[in-house]
Amino acid sequence: MRILFAGTPLFAVAPLEKINKNHFICGVLTSPDKPVGRKRKLTVSPVKRKAEELNLRVFQPDKINEEFYSTVKGLKADILVVVAFGKIFKRSFVDIFPRGGINLHPSLLPKYRGPSPIPAAILNGDSETGVTVQTLTDRVDSGDILGQLSYKLSGKETTGALAEILSEQGSRLIEDVLENIEKNNLLPAAQDESKATYCGKIKKEDGLILWDKSAVAIDRMVRAYAPWPGGYTFWG
Repeated sequence: MRILFAGTPLFAVAPLEKINKNHFICGVLTSPDKPVGRKRKLTVSPVKRKAEELNLRVFQPDKINEEFYSTVKGLKADILVVVAFGKIFKRSFVDIFPRGGINLHPSLLPKYRGPSPIPAAILNGDSETGVTVQTLTDRVDSGDILGQLSYKLSGKETTGALAEILSEQGSRLIEDVLENIEKNNLLPAAQDESKATYCGKIKKEDGLILWDKSAVAIDRMVRAYAPWPGGYTFWG
């Protein structure tokens, strides 16, 4: 199959590499370069950096509009594969692809829909988490489930370390799902809406440690917010 890959952060790099080994990626869609740090140095996304290493064609549109639709149609991609791209695609965009779109999400959906499922699992002291590949829909993380893998938590993971583990696990799962799509050997399962939970976007101030919390809660918080925004406090 011809694949258009969409992703931005480090979490999406391992899936990009895995897919590239066994499939033809006709394009990589990622966020535009942006200024970072005090000196506002223009910085490329981890996905762009890896895509260029792999000599893949990169697209960084400011807007996904009709003009970009035409560009994508010219790629003749069979399927859209999304891993932490950071934006929701309209149905009209997904409909460009004969086999639609799939998305890798780092939780066991329908648990922890939204942008911060890895910190959420740590904050709540869960005993397990995992990854899900779902179909793309108009609603956030509400697509039919095409595959899941679980991962047992030790209670010592940080978000950074767990993200690396789930990225590798997700790479394997995406590969299995793509293989089954090619063989027309998938049975999509609708999510149980009654079990859906949600997690919001993390803010800098979320890392502020309040010392009236229990030691267990503070430990979870420090691990959940590593590397960003980090657990912090004020003295005096």
